[in-house]
Amino acid sequence: MYVKVTDAPYFAKGDGITNDREAIQKAIDDVYAAGGGTVELDAYKTFLSSGIIIRSGVELHFGERAILHQTDKRDEYVKPSGNGYEPYLPMLGHNWSETIKWSHCWYKNYPLIFAPEGSKNFKITGKGTIRMMEVTDPEKIIKICPIGFYRCSDFEISDIHITNYHSYALMPFTSTGGLFKNLIIDNWSYGNGDGICLMNCRDIRITGCNMFTGDDSIYIFSSYCDPRRSEWWNSDEPQASMNIEIDHNDLRSNHCKAFGMILWGIGCPDLEKVEVRNVYVHDNHIETLGNWLYNPYSTKKGNPPVTSVRFENNVIDGIEINFFETVISDMTHFRSMAEFENTEFVNGLCFWAMNKNKSDDCLGSFRRPDTEGGSYAYMKDFDKGDVRLYQGVYITTQYSHTFRAKLHAPGSGIRMFVRKTDTDEMIASKVVKSDELTDFTLEFTVPEDGNYRVGFENVDNADNLVKINYAWLGNHERAMDYKEVISDNGKLIFKANDALFDRNLHRNQLKMYWFTKNDLPEMPLPEGYSFSNYKDISDRKKWAACIWEDHDGNIDEERWQSEIINFTDITPEEDMWFLDYNGEHIGTATSFVYKSSGIGDMHWVGIRKDFRGRGLSKYLSYIVQKSLKDRGVPYVSLTTGEGRPAAVKSYLTAGFIPVEYAEGMVKRWEAVLENYNIESVEMVDENANPLPPVFRASKAGK
Repeated sequence: MYVKVTDAPYFAKGDGITNDREAIQKAIDDVYAAGGGTVELDAYKTFLSSGIIIRSGVELHFGERAILHQTDKRDEYVKPSGNGYEPYLPMLGHNWSETIKWSHCWYKNYPLIFAPEGSKNFKITGKGTIRMMEVTDPEKIIKICPIGFYRCSDFEISDIHITNYHSYALMPFTSTGGLFKNLIIDNWSYGNGDGICLMNCRDIRITGCNMFTGDDSIYIFSSYCDPRRSEWWNSDEPQASMNIEIDHNDLRSNHCKAFGMILWGIGCPDLEKVEVRNVYVHDNHIETLGNWLYNPYSTKKGNPPVTSVRFENNVIDGIEINFFETVISDMTHFRSMAEFENTEFVNGLCFWAMNKNKSDDCLGSFRRPDTEGGSYAYMKDFDKGDVRLYQGVYITTQYSHTFRAKLHAPGSGIRMFVRKTDTDEMIASKVVKSDELTDFTLEFTVPEDGNYRVGFENVDNADNLVKINYAWLGNHERAMDYKEVISDNGKLIFKANDALFDRNLHRNQLKMYWFTKNDLPEMPLPEGYSFSNYKDISDRKKWAACIWEDHDGNIDEERWQSEIINFTDITPEEDMWFLDYNGEHIGTATSFVYKSSGIGDMHWVGIRKDFRGRGLSKYLSYIVQKSLKDRGVPYVSLTTGEGRPAAVKSYLTAGFIPVEYAEGMVKRWEAVLENYNIESVEMVDENANPLPPVFRASKAGK
């Protein structure tokens, strides 16, 4: 069945003024009742709506340049109720709880396009745009996800443009069998602006998408008992995040990760249900790669299980150190973990990679304490094809190594092996047989440092049952000091230099806000100095002399282009300031307003080396604060690092306060305050909501 929403009997206006929700919804419901088909939003029309429920078997197709625009009328929203709908009032503002971290309202509010639990075989396609409501008052904004659903399957979202959004753009939670193709996601508005959040999803492909997001662009989210749950979703019964392909995407993030994993499932009693497994990331441009390892909702510690992650032919501009700190078994093109995990199978087959044959039950585990020898893994049904069970680890040539296992391998037994990950070359092997649980060892060395697979495989095709009680690998180095640049047949995998792997350089910077509602005492211009704005390219070398130690003006051309010229929110002639002395630029600052959010930013503040120590940076900060206050921004943001102690102390003195926007920030600020002998300061979250104050380390520990 095929219908247009403007045709009879629906008569949607498509004028951008009338709320067309009822017309669009009736068209979807009729097509669903008829067994499925396509509902089209007419080309070149704007359909104002307050929420649409898509159904199984229905394709919502956007005609050329059709726009679905979220209404700002709160009393026009509905939610599913039985086989129909009932009115509800969505929450306003950014967060709904003062005690639950990151309790964003879009977790509670229903998405603009929502598929009820259990929906399948639906599509959202076309050459149109989903545009969310305009931000006039942040406290009154209706923050909802453009597209979201829970426990759905076999869906497609393709060719759609999502813009002016102020939540996560797509929230497919605990869903299976989905395709995201050729999407454009840009122009995030107020607050967070993640792209695609794959929470506990499996069998997913994301391909051909172009994203410039306000926060993480694409992330795989393993979650359990997330306290932000609502009536339309939860993570109380998660499924493993597995079989995910991310390819041919251009991923950029304003201040967080373009691609990464948020590994917050460690509190789950069955870790197999929150494992991230079989992820293939290839042929992408990824601006920043990183992971979140700290779970704010759980006190349980340990390594979240991640197994079989393959990177190929990506260009990655920057990598956060937390990526290398993540324990990942069997990784390709980056170093795998350094030690065996889950050696006694108490967490099932977490961290164990598998090559199965035609039998679904050829590999598995028992975790009952009353079984022989406790927990164990099993391998069987070799008559149906080859079977392998192994962990992927990074091994060096510095030591000899011992692979030890306790197993029951009757008949023809089982082969213990060590193979190179990239070539599958056999490095060491040993066939072992036993009619009872027996300890076996395989001593080996490796020909070169690299990733290796260490585990078990069948010897022949006999119908056999092997039980493995534990497996252990000894004499191992940690693999954190990774400084290789990896290439694939001459093609660059990621751009790198030694600084890329400097732990101090690649921690998130300190972030600070100054609120323009605060008083700003007048500060006179220092005697003998004057101000000017950027004029032309001839100012470039003087800008560099103010920013970098080398006051001869050597400049990083790529940095100049990306941070100033190509930064879409900066107009150099209006936003770049120079402090001058005797006609020379001796200090600089850039103050601009993010067009998407209306937030001010202090960017690239610096004093030429031979003029430092005179208090001039305080005046630069004052000029920036005053200019942005006059432009009406609610607050001013800046980032800096502990390596600039004078600057950090100057900003604190100027009234800037710390922001907790990344893991570990509270501890880092405690250390900063201790160094500066400051008792305490206020703190806010990334959306400017107040948090408990942070105290100097010696006081915080009491």
